[in-house]
Amino acid sequence: DVILAQLTSQPIGGSLGVTISNADVTTSFKPPNDIMYIYCKKIAVIEKSLIEKTITTLSEAKMVELLEKISSMFEKD
Repeated sequence: DVILAQLTSQPIGGSLGVTISNADVTTSFKPPNDIMYIYCKKIAVIEKSLIEKTITTLSEAKMVELLEKISSMFEKD
């Protein structure tokens, strides 16, 4: 399975966003978007075999940050 999250060019306030730049991905974003935001509140899981094409991939460090952010949403206070 693969975790999907919403990617947007609009800044996300609060603790639910992760900022990514061209340095964090294998294929750069198209200008003028050199910074994008992952909205962790809007996530889904999909079977990997249903994905037809990979456009870009996050760096390992940014993936760890994203997974920690998503995991923290499910922790009890």
